[in-house]
Amino acid sequence: MTDKEITIQMQLEAIKVSYIASLSEKRDVIDQHWQSLKADWLADTFDAVYLVIHGLAGSAETFGFPDITRQARKVVDQFKQLKSHAPPDDSGFISEIDQEIQTLLIIMENTSPKQDSEI
Repeated sequence: MTDKEITIQMQLEAIKVSYIASLSEKRDVIDQHWQSLKADWLADTFDAVYLVIHGLAGSAETFGFPDITRQARKVVDQFKQLKSHAPPDDSGFISEIDQEIQTLLIIMENTSPKQDSEI
């Protein structure tokens, strides 16, 4: 490897480490917004939790975390089934989304900064 390639590789690794470090905060944000949304279904809260999860769906695999991407996409797909920001009439649907979000949070929690996935 040339010095330039080594520098680029080091920069990419630093970005990955930063991304991994952000997962804990994103996990907390998702959990807080989701709990708030279940208690009081507000459009702003819906948008906030959706944007964080959508961001994970689009970025996690890039950094070597395909499980996070797959699970986040499942949640995003469920959110898209809602026709509006109004709460679903079916409480079973809320339970389904809750289960998928809890699975996402567990996957995120189990993501270790020491995973050696290629970027």
